[in-house]
Amino acid sequence: MNRPEHIFTSILYSFYAFGIAGHIHPVTRSFIVPLTPFILLFFGLAVLYFSTRQRPRLLLWCACTYIITFFIEVLGVRSGWVFGEYFYGGALGLKVLDVPLVIGFNWVLVVLGAVLLVSKIVKHKVLLAAAAGMVTVIFDIPLEIVAVKLDYWHWISGGVPLQNYAAWFCISFIAAYVLMRLKTGQKSAVAVHYLIVQFVFFIVIGAFLLSV
Repeated sequence: MNRPEHIFTSILYSFYAFGIAGHIHPVTRSFIVPLTPFILLFFGLAVLYFSTRQRPRLLLWCACTYIITFFIEVLGVRSGWVFGEYFYGGALGLKVLDVPLVIGFNWVLVVLGAVLLVSKIVKHKVLLAAAAGMVTVIFDIPLEIVAVKLDYWHWISGGVPLQNYAAWFCISFIAAYVLMRLKTGQKSAVAVHYLIVQFVFFIVIGAFLLSV
């Protein structure tokens, strides 16, 4: 990473460490949770800036992935066919068609980070896409705990259906495979750090919320 990326990554880890501390206490949590969509938007845009500079194919993939995953979420909320029956709460901000606008954005960042992470080990495109899909499923496990507790979204049945994890894998697999086929030449590790810091955040906060 170059110097600006190092600086941003340091800020990213420091801010999320502060966020963990803020979520643990009920008083500070009431102030921080409403900021969630703005925090996701700010840091997400920064990650995309570092990742897509002079890479128009990657920028195109990000735009298409955002649009497609957003409307998959719309279908999911309206029908229950994709992930299972669920609905979004108010913590993720502005909604269109009952889906927060930030959701498609986070799909882009999670898949991008997963692809870059596993590409250090796996080279075959299909295997890489499958490994990236598994990473996103693992990422979603602690996320589901936090999501329900903090009013991101809620499952009608009360529990997370296995269908949800299957959908995460399939969507991520396809998006990752398309990304590999585009040969964007993406080298920045910022998206990997963003994936890691969010994963750690969800594990720590999820463990805490389950213990109280």
